[in-house]
Amino acid sequence: MNLRTKKIWIFLFVFFLLKNTILIADEKNKDASSPYQNLTENSVLIEGDSLESILDRKLRATGNASILKGNQSITADFIEYDQISEELYAKGQIKITTPDLELKGSELEMSLAENTGSIANASFVANINEDSTSKFNKELRGTATKIFLEGDEITVFKHAKVTTCEAGQNEWFISSDETVIDQSSGNIKAKDALLSLRGIPIMYSPYVDFSTKSQRRSGWLLPTAGTTTTSGFETSIPYYFNLSPTYDATLTSRYMEKRGLQFDGEFRYMKENFAGTSQIQYLNKDNESDIDNRYLLDINHKHNFGHGFTGTIEYEKVKSGDNNYFADMSTSIAVTSQVSLRQTAHLDYRKTDDLSDIKASLKVQEFQNLTSASPYELKPSFNVSFKKDWEDKTDQSLFLQTDANFMYDQFDTGNNAAKNIATGSRIASTPSVSFPMEASFGYLKPKLIANLRHYDLDDAQTSQKSISSSNRIA
Repeated sequence: MNLRTKKIWIFLFVFFLLKNTILIADEKNKDASSPYQNLTENSVLIEGDSLESILDRKLRATGNASILKGNQSITADFIEYDQISEELYAKGQIKITTPDLELKGSELEMSLAENTGSIANASFVANINEDSTSKFNKELRGTATKIFLEGDEITVFKHAKVTTCEAGQNEWFISSDETVIDQSSGNIKAKDALLSLRGIPIMYSPYVDFSTKSQRRSGWLLPTAGTTTTSGFETSIPYYFNLSPTYDATLTSRYMEKRGLQFDGEFRYMKENFAGTSQIQYLNKDNESDIDNRYLLDINHKHNFGHGFTGTIEYEKVKSGDNNYFADMSTSIAVTSQVSLRQTAHLDYRKTDDLSDIKASLKVQEFQNLTSASPYELKPSFNVSFKKDWEDKTDQSLFLQTDANFMYDQFDTGNNAAKNIATGSRIASTPSVSFPMEASFGYLKPKLIANLRHYDLDDAQTSQKSISSSNRIA
């Protein structure tokens, strides 16, 4: 029996002994398509320019070596596979490919049975945000000194640098001592993370936890840090609570060097008929101003009652007498200059069709004034209007338009307002009627308007406390 015949017998013996392992060498692979057709999920397919069997247990593939099991393929210059323990060793231009992850490296030790192992001097590309319609941020790529595979879904990257920029365009990246990617949940965790923009470090966090998928999840958000002349060095650390698909909350702890620790809570909700946000800020003891129990309450609510009725509540309040709250606490110039806090309630109605429009509104508005410059308050304000287009029933041509409206406002002054400021009520109406006329060569729209006003005043510097006026415009 010659040497070639012995090799063939050894190959057949190994093939039938380990029926789940299929070997293909170039010199024997004249019909390369047939072995793939019989693969099962647990089958292992090994290819290479040359194959070698060691003690009927280990297989070595050299030159364009590859091994395939299920939806995972591994290619390298050299692969050694233990058919009993399903452990393998590979080196030289290693590439591991799965539907959601591609890994490259120089050396690999791995268990195919457990899908665990490590790959050295690695780079990777992970698919993320597959459900997103945007063409950006669909791939997370980077490098690591070593990558550990911990099952089908968990991958650990040591001393990693990751980014979602396209290859060769590292506008930003996050470097970390350890990054963990969970492909099933889309969760990414990083320890000792440093964010760099164009190579310049701009933000550090000892721990980062975020999701690559569109689903919201609870966890820490990126912290912020800075310094102001009023509060000194300060840092804020927010934590997000994903309470339900329609409710969430954020709790932020804010440390200010000169003032102390402030808590900021925000609650958001959204249902079919209503939505809103509520926020409260609280500082137990302000070490700089020596004021206790400094707080801000901010409520915004919108409600659809049905049948054309809607309602709105806007309510802002700080501790009584705490007129410098925004100047002390805010870092935004627009907010620090805020001097009036609105406290408003609306009830609105609207009904429309092709020819008419009915609107009505009832509003009560107060202010918490932080200075003596007090705006007028409405207690209450009522508005109603009715517009209608009149058509000829024969040819449906428009021959008349009417607009009837009525407005009542009760003006009052709020707290901190200067004395001897006039208050009172106003009744106003501006009815109108128009006669549109159209022809092929042009159109004409005559219109009559009446401007009616009546005022009842208190504390006014005038001899008349009741004033009425009317104007007609054609």
